[in-house]
Parts: sequence; C-alpha cells; structure tokens
Amino acid sequence: SLDSWGTSEDADAPSKRHSTSDLSDATFSDIRREGWLYYKQILTKKGKKAGSGLRQWKRVYAALRARSLSLSKERREPGPAAVGAAAAGAGEDEAAPVCIGSCLVDISYSETKRRHVFRLTTADFCEYLFQAEDRDDMLGWIRAIRENSRAEGEDPGCANQALISKKLNDYRKVSHSSGPKADSSPKGSRGLGGLKSEFLKQSAARGLRTQDLPAGSKDDSAAAPKTPWGINIIKKNKKAAPRAFGVRLEECQPATENQRVPLIVAACCRIVEARGLESTGIYRVPGNNAVVSSLQEQLNRGPGDINLQDERWQDLNVISSLLKSFFRKLPEPLFTDDKYNDFIEANRIEDARERMRTLRKLIRDLPGHYYETLKFLVGHLKTIADHSEKNKMEPRNLALVFGPTLVRTSEDNMTDMVTHMPDRYKIVETLIQHSDWFFSDEEDKGERTPVGDKEPQAVPNIEYLLPNIGRTVPPGDPGSADLLEI
Repeated sequence: SLDSWGTSEDADAPSKRHSTSDLSDATFSDIRREGWLYYKQILTKKGKKAGSGLRQWKRVYAALRARSLSLSKERREPGPAAVGAAAAGAGEDEAAPVCIGSCLVDISYSETKRRHVFRLTTADFCEYLFQAEDRDDMLGWIRAIRENSRAEGEDPGCANQALISKKLNDYRKVSHSSGPKADSSPKGSRGLGGLKSEFLKQSAARGLRTQDLPAGSKDDSAAAPKTPWGINIIKKNKKAAPRAFGVRLEECQPATENQRVPLIVAACCRIVEARGLESTGIYRVPGNNAVVSSLQEQLNRGPGDINLQDERWQDLNVISSLLKSFFRKLPEPLFTDDKYNDFIEANRIEDARERMRTLRKLIRDLPGHYYETLKFLVGHLKTIADHSEKNKMEPRNLALVFGPTLVRTSEDNMTDMVTHMPDRYKIVETLIQHSDWFFSDEEDKGERTPVGDKEPQAVPNIEYLLPNIGRTVPPGDPGSADLLEI
C-alpha cells in the first residue's frame, strides 16, 4: 500500500546546512508522517555543491509537519517541548528543518547503489537524497511530501516553475562546457580483432583509402584559413567521405552482418559487449567530451584512417558516449517523427495487453533501417541488463539514459521534453524487458502478451524529468556515482 509506514537502517549524524526559508508559517504540532530514513545532502542553497561532509549518508528520524520536514538523531515524543524545539530550530547536533514549500520530490532513478531512494529539491535549490525502508514506504513519503508542499489552492505547475527553469538552465550550461578528463577504464584489445578490418573493408567498398585523405585533414568547418579572394571559385574535384554522424540511417555505412544497421552502431556495441558487460555504470558514466568529439570527426572523415590501438578507442566510457551521440545526432529519430505521438499515446493505454500489442504494431510499422537498428540496439541493451548484478544497469537505468535520446522528435521542443519524459523512459524500459516478444519474427495471431491485463502503468508525471535532467559529470568531477548523462 502507498500508505504503509516503514523504518530504515543505520547511518551517521545529520548535516546542518539546510533550506530553512519560509519556515515561520509552518505548524509543528501536526505530524503528517514520521519514521526513520537515511539521508544525505547533495546541494546547498543556490544549488551549490555540498561539501564532502554533507555527502555522507546519515540516519535520522524524519517528521513531516505542514510544510516542514524535521530531521533528528533520535525519535522525539510528541509534546510541547518537542514542538518548541522543532519550531526554534536545530540544536548543536541536530539538523535544521527542511522547508518543503513548492519543492520537487520523486524517485531517484539515477541512484544505483541503494534501493528505495527519493530525491527532494527545495525552492531555494537545496537538494537531498532520502532512502526509505521499502518501496511502499518510499512512495508514501513522496506522496505525503507532495501533498504538504503546496499552499492551499496553489497550482503545482506554477509552484515548480522556478525549479524547472533552474534545472534546465543548469543543463544547458553543462552541455556547452568542456567535459572532464576521461575516467580510467579497462584497457586492452579483446573483442576488437575484426573491427579494424571491418572498417577497412567498408572503406575499400566505397573507394575510400587512407591515402585519399590529406594528413591532418579536418571537417570543412575546421578547414585552414581562407585563401585570397578569387581562388575559392575553383572547385576541388574530390569525392567527400560519407559522414557517420548527423545523417539519416539510410545514408550510414552499413555493418557487414546486417546492411540495415549502421557500422558505427555495430562497432560500439561489439566493443562494449566484449569489454564492458561488467563495467559498473556503463552508459551512465559519460566519457570525455573532447575525446568523443575527436572520434566523431575522425569517423566523419571516413573509416580508412581508424587506428584501434589509439588510446581513445580503449576507454569504454568514450565508446558508450560515442554510441549515445550517434543517436542524439540523427536528423530523423529512431522512432521517427510521424510515429512519435502514436508511441506516446500507446504508452498511456491503461489496458496492459492492449498497450503491448499497440506498441509492437507501431514498432513493426517502422521503416526497415529504423526497425532493424532498434532491434539491434534493444538486443544489445538487454544483454547489458542481463549483467546488472555487476554493472548496476537494470532496464530502468538504461531507459533513463536512452529514453530521451531515442524517443524524441527531430525538433524536440521544451514542452514535449518535460511532459513526455516519463513516457520516453517507460517505452524504452518496456522494450528492454520484453525484447524477445517485441522483435519476434512470428506473426501476431492473438497470442498472449508477456504481461497481464492488470499490470500497473505509471501515470506520467512532470517531476520524473526534473531529478534527472542534465545529470552529466561537470568539469573536474569525473565519475560521480550520483550523476547521469541523458
């Protein structure tokens, strides 16, 4: 039951730097929910990163009163003394109450090391993680905090508008900044034996040789300084190499095993499956942006000058980011523009069996290159999820990474990105969980679906997006376990 109350297990002492704005209106005598929780603070006021001391998990007794959440080391019996202490603020060893007015709270899907964790972001941009005893306890806390975070008659959309804008602005800033130094990843050439020859084979098939490309050649955008006026009139009679990024699937260099799957997709998946199945956080931890960009430029010049002994090809996080970048740059997304709304509507069908059948029909109606590439990618993600005990990437975590990248429109607007985000997650998660059924070659003759007709379907919630948007590793903080790239 969503109303079940629970307790958690041990941790340390709480922090003192908390959001305490607007606490004067709080009523401390009416406890709405209470119980033991783990917690740690991620961001302090104004969204500043919390110090190392505040990022430790601590065990506290939480009590929700009106629009305030008090955190104490010990359980306090209700009474005038306890109420007065809470109203006066925290003692030397106590945490200050957290103001939950107009806050955002939801499940923290990016937290892979602990279960039943939810994230709370206050109106002044403090951010916390809380771990409940079980799923029902977690959902109960989320619902109670949401119900008590708004003033009477307040529109939840308006209340959260400032936080939404802050999250999106932070995401834009990180997206345009340089990436961190590459994380150390398992090195070696296992699983790459045939990859070099495949690149060269593709190059020869298209009449492209390494010597066709001048040394140190770059994209047109990075060409040498302009020559004097008049010389540019002369056209160079040189056939350009087919680009690997930013082109439609039909125009990509095909893989040898399937002509409708791009070579770069097959190559990246092969490398990850060869060396990264047990790599913790694979696809969640981003690679160095500069290294990823340099590999993109190299592949856009043609595969003939690929050197797989280059250390850039040895970093699993770079390779996984390269694959994600390929799908982000597709001018026609994998689920196609004309079917995007159909997929969103299908995901919202309440009857589970009808929802599954509708999704499968839409998938089978995709154009050939898009269907085959989606089938190949989902099969790869299923393989990753099958090793989640080691890599911590269950279907839901993979869906958080790939959902916004795969299920989108070519001109993704902010409204769709926010309102459709939970649908995007759920569609990709469902495909990974039931990949064999969705991509079976057998005809659909009314056979049973892999889910029952009463399987619960999550109601789309705008707050699903906000705790995870822009979870990229900022410069100087590589490999943080709390960050997620989408």
